[in-house]
Amino acid sequence: MDNSKHLRNPSESVPIPVPSGALACTYRILCSRCIVRLGKDLQHEYVFDNPRSKKYNYCTKQKSPCEPIPEYAAEEYDALFSAVRAQDQETVAAAAEKMEAVMQVAAAEAPKTQQEISLALLEETRALRREIAGLARITTEVFAALAAPAPAPATPRGSKRKAAGGSGGGRKRGPTGQFLLVEEEEGRPGGAGEEENFADIDQ
Repeated sequence: MDNSKHLRNPSESVPIPVPSGALACTYRILCSRCIVRLGKDLQHEYVFDNPRSKKYNYCTKQKSPCEPIPEYAAEEYDALFSAVRAQDQETVAAAAEKMEAVMQVAAAEAPKTQQEISLALLEETRALRREIAGLARITTEVFAALAAPAPAPATPRGSKRKAAGGSGGGRKRGPTGQFLLVEEEEGRPGGAGEEENFADIDQ
């Protein structure tokens, strides 16, 4: 039996209302419990014996709840759909096992009670606020850096030595050709200083 005719392509729409969080293309076509059975028996037919029933015939016979396939398993269902169309039991089993594992992990991590749901929403809100605060801090630092005055250009070291050497005391020739020592006057850098004749010093 080609069971692919009972499955619906993920791109097809469903004319009936779909429960919140359920994958629309699988609603009333295949449920989460049927995935396990499909991995073991590709020829098993999954239909509604009663059009008004909310459970598949397989779930009714097993006296088990019928849970729709969740939206987050759309990619895994797409792979399962392709495997069923190829009529390859091994590929179908692998795709069904992967899909079941994804749903089990998600179900285990999902909050169960209203308190857990509220705490999960609170943690998400806090994390979002921390991200917003971090972005605001970075924006403030960027604007502060742009508004800061540019640093003054550095003065070459040679210019500083030249400026320092142009002031203060030194030696110069006097009218008679002899060297004179000129001392800087206190309180007046570069002002007139006392002159001492080197000839007198030598004597």
